[in-house]
Amino acid sequence: MTKAKSSEPTLQTLIQQIKNRKFYPIYFLHGEEGFFIDQIEHLLLNYVLKPDEKDFNLSILYANELTADRLAAAAKRYPMMSDYQLIIVREAQKMQKELEKLIPYFENPQLSTVLCFCYKDKIDKFESKKYAKSIHKKGISFESKRLYENQIPQWLAEHAISKGLKLSHRSVQMIAIQMGSDLSRIDKELDKLVLNCAGLTEITENEVSEFMGINRDFNIFEFISAIANKNAQKAYLILQYFIKHEKEFPSIVIISNIFYFFEKVWRLHAYQVYDEKKASEVLGLPTFVVKDYITATKHYGKDKLGVIIEAIFEAELNAKGIGMNDAVDGLIVQRLLYKILRI
Repeated sequence: MTKAKSSEPTLQTLIQQIKNRKFYPIYFLHGEEGFFIDQIEHLLLNYVLKPDEKDFNLSILYANELTADRLAAAAKRYPMMSDYQLIIVREAQKMQKELEKLIPYFENPQLSTVLCFCYKDKIDKFESKKYAKSIHKKGISFESKRLYENQIPQWLAEHAISKGLKLSHRSVQMIAIQMGSDLSRIDKELDKLVLNCAGLTEITENEVSEFMGINRDFNIFEFISAIANKNAQKAYLILQYFIKHEKEFPSIVIISNIFYFFEKVWRLHAYQVYDEKKASEVLGLPTFVVKDYITATKHYGKDKLGVIIEAIFEAELNAKGIGMNDAVDGLIVQRLLYKILRI
């Protein structure tokens, strides 16, 4: 068993410890990003017990059916023909009132039990909780935080590598912009590439288009790139595709992506940064992502960005049904695009 540390481990540290079979008697996984919690749970399920040990030593419990007494009694049991028993408590946020009652167990856990709580929600002032302090005496906690938008491309590229895939820079951008911050969805879509692209040295936009269902010519990434390069013909052509597929490309999503793009262009102007290396540092993005932002600074001067941002905010309100009686999705984005490209 591994001794607890005063500070929470990084995700990669925790993953490596589990793969090295260095287990804590208590794992308290909490936070708003469910994907990382599921990832750690999956690793514990695969590394703590061998397949033939699971029948008698694996318990997957749901918090709404548990009391503190019942869980403590289960955790105190000894494993059968195994070094460990593994108990997973899913939806642990539903037994919040019971956690304080588990403090005696947290302070003196059964060392042959690996007890994992999957608490998929944010806990205000977690470290100040009595049960948190007790967990840290023998176990460990991990806060699963949502990634910021600028962290997703790097995570995506690294996560793909962990699955044996090397994505081209363009593929990373296509997937990140199209799928946003839904890490579970990205993970499932990458699995499609694993099944269909084994042996390829690099996954290009061709494979992403064929196996992940992202149209290589008509997607959010290409639309934003067309705006960045002030390619009106291409931008309007893609927008017409979006209008025909409005369920897949709702206006509010398109408008949000336009805003995120111009917010970064404004930051480059504000810092007077116009080369890839420095732009990468200012925006917190990999260098391969920043090219279109730099290009946009040449087409959209700092003095024009205020007008563009104002137009984006107006379009967002219109998309929500505010300030426009004829609030048709396609028309709203068309008007916004016209205002941006005519500057």
